Formats: sequence, C-alpha cells, structure tokens
Amino acid sequence: MIVVGIPKLREAGWLITGTDRDPVRHLFFRVEQTLDGTGEWTVELSDCRRRADDGGRTQRRYSCETDARTALAAVLTLSRHLPPLPTWDPQLCEPARWRVRSWLPD
Repeated sequence: MIVVGIPKLREAGWLITGTDRDPVRHLFFRVEQTLDGTGEWTVELSDCRRRADDGGRTQRRYSCETDARTALAAVLTLSRHLPPLPTWDPQLCEPARWRVRSWLPD
C-alpha cells in the first residue's frame, strides 16, 4: 500500500560476520523513496556498535534514485576494503559480507 508522504523502503542490508543463523551485525543501510511527488531518496547508514546520538548513524537525502544508488554503491565498494571483523568468538575475525533485501517498485 502506498501512502503519500510516508517513505517507501526500497532496499536494506546488514554487513555481517559469523554464521547466517546468528550473525554479528556491524553496519546497516536503508534506502527509502519519498512518495510526496518530490522524487527524493534517502540513504541511511548505521554503525550497529555505536549509539545514534554518538555518531553511529548518518542519513543523506538525494534528489533522484541514481544519486542515491551511486552513494550506496560507494559504501558497498568501500566496505570490501575493511579488515577482517570480529565474530561472536573473540579469538576469530573474518571478512564481512552483505546480506541485502530489495523491494520492487509498486
């Protein structure tokens, strides 16, 4: 259902390590489309280990989907260069991977 003025979630993902059953979440992103006729898109990036009021969250608005997707692509590309991240085992670190979910346009 589309409700004018309420953002529509278009894509979300977690940067994780560990098992798929019990992953350690390191970063979260969300891409939303504003349905008020402006064509505005929002990309939000959150550090799962930090509080939002302590700099653990950033949000940026873009005038079109292309710009929002370009910004997200940069985040996904840069994340490949992170050093191995911890799992639930304090002695074990491993390369992180993205678990992403997309929603089709209405």
